[in-house]
Order: sequence, then C-alpha cells, then structure tokens
Amino acid sequence: YPRGVRRWLMVVGLVAAVTLPAAPATAYQAPGPRWPGNTIRYHDTLPKSWNWSIRKAVRTWNTSGARIRFRKVERARAQVIIGYGGLGNAAGLATIGQRPGAFVKVNRLMFKPLRPGLRVFAAQVLAHEFGHVLGLGHVQSDNCRLMSTPLLTFCPKPPESWLYDCAWLATDDRRGAVHLYGGSPRQPRRQYCLREPKPPQMLDVRFRSGDPVRITW
Repeated sequence: YPRGVRRWLMVVGLVAAVTLPAAPATAYQAPGPRWPGNTIRYHDTLPKSWNWSIRKAVRTWNTSGARIRFRKVERARAQVIIGYGGLGNAAGLATIGQRPGAFVKVNRLMFKPLRPGLRVFAAQVLAHEFGHVLGLGHVQSDNCRLMSTPLLTFCPKPPESWLYDCAWLATDDRRGAVHLYGGSPRQPRRQYCLREPKPPQMLDVRFRSGDPVRITW
C-alpha cells in the first residue's frame, strides 16, 4: 500500500461494538439479519472518481456464489446509502445486516479526494463494508480473508509491484454469505491484476527522421 495507508488498515464496522469470540481458522461470523429477497439496492453519493472502486467492490460479492446481489438505484429507492463520513482512525464503517437507514461510510480525511494510488485500497475497504451490510461480522484468524480485521491480512504478496491481489474473498467469506442467503460458494482462485489498465494499442504510427526523431500516432 502507498505510504501512510498502513495506519488506516484497521477498518471498523458497527459489529466492532459487539464482543465476538476469536474465530478458528475455518470459521466465519454471520450474525445477520439477512436482507429479504435476493437484491440489495444501494445509492452512492461519492464523486465519479469512486466509480471503479465501487464497481469492483460490488462485483466481489455479486460473483461470490451467494444468492444475493447489490444493485445501484436512484436515492429514493435505495436501501443502503454510500458516502463520506468523519470516522476517526477507521477507513470505513457500515451497518450490519438488514436495517432501516443502512449505510456504508468511507473516511473523508483519508479518501477525499480519492487519489489514483488509493483506488484499489478504497475498493477493498468498500468490499469489506459491503460484507457487513450483508450481515457478516469480523473474524480473527491467521488466514487471508476479506472480513478479517485488519482486512486481507496474511495474504500472499503479488509477484510484481504493478500487480495487486484481485481475488479478495476467501472460502469462509463466501460460506458466510451463502449461510445467510443460500447458493453455492464458488471456489476462490488466486488472481493478480494490473494496478493500471494497459494503454490502448497505438495506431497509424509514423516516424520522421531528424534530430530528434519525431514519432506520431
């Protein structure tokens, strides 16, 4: 993570106020309550610079194998509102499970504005908080899990600095969601993705001799 991020890695949900026993290495915490139906409607009030991070976080759970989906709607129809908040030392905060006035908040001091170098971490924070919205709590273990606190601790490091680990759900993260909503947890596979997209292919490349040589495309 970029310099200064490590001190923010303690991402806290409201479940932090509840004393939970330490989880064994193959456990999850799913206190709920579950949302009715198979869709959770959300609306975000964040700037466009957050679009990539939000899409990535939503896709993380929408492809988990659980029979539940996050879907973006207009604010009047939303069950969950996503926005900035003053959160002290926490990077994110969320309500746990189904409840009126459900929300996800990200720390305005850390993420406003959202710098490009933080967009992956911001997506991980959102995905962790979406797990709370589903009804999942924190777990304490020595394995790589999205719902651990700090999140994604003990995860293998990418082989190169320009890559990031883009498969955030461990088996138990998925099992927790399936416990609440049914479905079949998809087997996680370690994946690494580019931190920045590949540049578009250059077309109509032309060279002109001289000093310096001029290249146009």
